[in-house]
Amino acid sequence: MQVALTQGIGINGEMRLVPDSETVPEQIIPVRVTIADPRTIGRFTLQPNQWRGENWVNQTEFPIKMKKIHALIIEKQGSKSIPLIYSWDLNDTDVPSKASVTFNASKMPKWIETKNKTERIWIDYSINECTTCVNTIIDNLIDGTINKEKTITFETLKVIEATNAAFLKVKIRSIQADPKKERLLELPSVRVTEDMTVYSTGPLYLSDEETPNFEYQFTLAINDDDGTIYKSTQWIPGNDIEVFINMQQIKSAIPELEQNSTED
Repeated sequence: MQVALTQGIGINGEMRLVPDSETVPEQIIPVRVTIADPRTIGRFTLQPNQWRGENWVNQTEFPIKMKKIHALIIEKQGSKSIPLIYSWDLNDTDVPSKASVTFNASKMPKWIETKNKTERIWIDYSINECTTCVNTIIDNLIDGTINKEKTITFETLKVIEATNAAFLKVKIRSIQADPKKERLLELPSVRVTEDMTVYSTGPLYLSDEETPNFEYQFTLAINDDDGTIYKSTQWIPGNDIEVFINMQQIKSAIPELEQNSTED
């Protein structure tokens, strides 16, 4: 969900309303949840007569582009009420977040704001692209830090060759595998079958201020008649997303492997 919102894809679905009636059919309403969208932020309404003497402030987290001011006027023609919309160009003026705007009110005649005729005055706008703005909003929503996905890579240096292993399996766990950093989760295991080849797993979710923090264990399957399996019992700490595994590390993690080699 976080990735969909950050990348502007949005969360799409539908809402179903089932009336308590046999004659009224089920109502299906499309739903699309986005962040950088005027439908989400809402309408910028100006108060008739007041906006002329007050600065308007962009209270959103986004820089916006002001397109037009619209005024909805209801004209009476006999017994009929005729809705009319008058518009004034704002020249696609860019307004940063929290910046204030002073309108040139002389361009818009005061008769537009006649009492009992003016239904609404509002600003037509679009939202300028701003990834950091979206991240800030998501950060506030999840009450945490914005995380970037990082992949951990493993590469062996003559381990498969030296041990005559069929494969080396690496099991990884980290609290950073949870985007909200609440649970210690295991990542998909890495199965290494060739030396000097990069194998990857993930993701870890890291903010700009965080360094990787994970642990891993080995399972080494020897390519012999007995299909001997060695397992490390201790978790090895890792703080670099590039992990290079050599024989010294394997022997340290699996002392039994070195003992059996000495006996042979």
